[in-house]
Parts: sequence; structure tokens; C-alpha cells
Amino acid sequence: MPDFTTLVRIELKKYIDPVYRDGRVRLPNRRKVAAKFWPQVRTLNKLQLFKLCEKLFSGFSEEATIASAWLWRSRQKFAPKDFTQFEAWVDKYLDNWAKIDDFSRY
Repeated sequence: MPDFTTLVRIELKKYIDPVYRDGRVRLPNRRKVAAKFWPQVRTLNKLQLFKLCEKLFSGFSEEATIASAWLWRSRQKFAPKDFTQFEAWVDKYLDNWAKIDDFSRY
């Protein structure tokens, strides 16, 4: 499995906007990054996806946006027991309005 976390970070750096929120990546560009890697990410099993998303949630807000987008696209894989994992992420990683907004949007 490729190191998607590193690939995502490299790709996000291409879209840094120095005048937007002190050098952040705008939402449309975050979505482009999520879409770029989706064909490969979609082949991951649920455990692999959850591990990848956890790494991304532990990073910057831009990375959490991508994790949330991939989770939404994978929603057919989820079972009621997975909500325990989602609640753990909310408690541990979703520490600002942007991350919460992205996660709850889906």
C-alpha cells in the first residue's frame, strides 16, 4: 500500500495559498487532492481506510478534510459498530470548527 499520508501532504503543498489564512489550502483544492487519490484509496479495506484516516485526522485541518471526504465516499462499507470509531475520532482529533464541520458535513 502506498504511503498515502505522505502523498497527500506533498500534493497539498502544491496548493498552499500564502494569503489565505496564513498559508493554508483552500477547500476546492483540498477536494481536488481527495479526488486525485480516491481511485487508489477506494480499493482499501475498511481497516486500512480507518488507519489512514486516523493518520490524516491527527494532522492539519486540510488533511482532516481529505479523510472526511474519503469516509463519506466509503460509507457503504460501514456498519453500526463503526460509530464507536467515529466517536473516538471526534473526541480525540476534531478539535476545531473546521475539522468538525468537514466531518459532520458528511
